[in-house]
Amino acid sequence: VIDGEISTASLEAVETTATGTWWETRLTAANPVVPYRFCIVGAPDEMHDVPSYAWLTAAGLLPWDVSDATDFRLVVHESAPTWVDDAIVYQVFPDRFARSAGAPCDEQGRALPPAGVDLPAWAVPMAWDDEPAVRGDLTGAQFFGGDLDGIAERLDHIASLGADTVYLTPVFPGGSVHRYDASTFECVDALLGGDEALARLSTALHARGMRLVLDLTTNHTGATHEWFERAQADADSPEASTCSASIRTTTCPGSMCPRCPSWTTAATPCASASCAVTTASSRATWPRRSPRTAGASTWPT
Repeated sequence: VIDGEISTASLEAVETTATGTWWETRLTAANPVVPYRFCIVGAPDEMHDVPSYAWLTAAGLLPWDVSDATDFRLVVHESAPTWVDDAIVYQVFPDRFARSAGAPCDEQGRALPPAGVDLPAWAVPMAWDDEPAVRGDLTGAQFFGGDLDGIAERLDHIASLGADTVYLTPVFPGGSVHRYDASTFECVDALLGGDEALARLSTALHARGMRLVLDLTTNHTGATHEWFERAQADADSPEASTCSASIRTTTCPGSMCPRCPSWTTAATPCASASCAVTTASSRATWPRRSPRTAGASTWPT
């Protein structure tokens, strides 16, 4: 399987010994981990102990179609560091974990961006104790104001749980609070404190003998990412040949519209009959061998 697509090749007998026959084929390892299996095909005019075909996977010879869960794996990337074997990892979603002591908020306790940073168009400021939405577009827009310094200030708590590694969900700028739709991988989102805050967190963790892992989602980006913009601008670009885009647009439903100027609470209908608020969510999907990263999925530090 290459980038999620099935590729096939035939095996050829290359050597026969007293113990059996060696079969061989060539394949391209386009991804760091390449799943593969064997299809055993019987001649249509002979009797066999298996049907006309069967799959040979790590689970054995199976006379029915199976998922890829037990496929063999060709692994070509470097081995994981030895500390991963016994690491105790604490995963953090930065916006919801903790606000730092200096994080700004308005009179109602709703989150504000740091000084000198504009509030993104997607963001809906929330007070820390507001109940979060569990479905709909608002789930990716609620800005509670958690930041990286807030994590650094609470490392005593994380360490007390026995964790020795902190795993952060994406910290790059994006078009939503979860940031899986990154607009760049070159810097840390200023809403979280920027590059400096990440450096402070890393230093604080290493001072405790702890580790930090970042989530680098290079196989999908937001529609404002430079790769996607180059793909749109030039149909012959490398990015255009490897990008699959999905764009979803919704308009104000006339009720519970958090971006409508007349919206007040989730239980209050929109008071404007002509609300023209339009929201869009876009994501570009890239294969694991995307430019500049060669398929890396994390950044350990």
